[in-house]
Amino acid sequence: MGAVLARQQELGYRSAMRLAALAALSVATLATVPGIASAATANPNEKTTVTDIQYRISYSQEIPGNCAVLSFSQWQAAKFKGWDAYQVAITYGAPASRTDSFAVSAPPKYDDEFKYGGNTVSPPTGSHWVLIGNGSYRAGGPPADPDCQEILARSQAGVPDHKVTTSFRRTDSCVTKFDALSKAQKADKKAKGKKAKAKAKKNLSKAKKAFDKDCSK
Repeated sequence: MGAVLARQQELGYRSAMRLAALAALSVATLATVPGIASAATANPNEKTTVTDIQYRISYSQEIPGNCAVLSFSQWQAAKFKGWDAYQVAITYGAPASRTDSFAVSAPPKYDDEFKYGGNTVSPPTGSHWVLIGNGSYRAGGPPADPDCQEILARSQAGVPDHKVTTSFRRTDSCVTKFDALSKAQKADKKAKGKKAKAKAKKNLSKAKKAFDKDCSK
């Protein structure tokens, strides 16, 4: 048992150090994260959403006794067509004591099939999710469940409102299509004369179909 506890403490220390390093890298930009200080943003190609944190425990099949306690930001894929998540931010403590932000890793953007211990942890069909931080891990002999449930409870207690803010940017392709749609909308409003209006309507319809196919507002 002493060896198990020592291993748990070591893993907890490593996890804390990794999270601290991520927070240090992003703290300089935290004040400018869209949606943190204000729900609105002047940039039409960036937006934020606030969702409930989704918690999961993955028990290792490869090494009985090991587990991962994971927390994710989850959103509906259909509502975010053409958007890439680039940062998540969570507020710890009650009342709020600090907010940490974590950069989303380079492609693949999402942890939609997070693999641990021979398991694949996936979001519900039609949703995407991204891991918040690095997760917490337990290493030791079975039974693992009591310790893993305790880690889960601590993770949930650390963020009393169980909310996370996720920041998104449009993909380059959808930025181009959004610009084309905006241009077509302006042209449609300015068009004068029957022929010019008909042409503007046709161009607007074409731009809207191209945008709606792969992108969303």
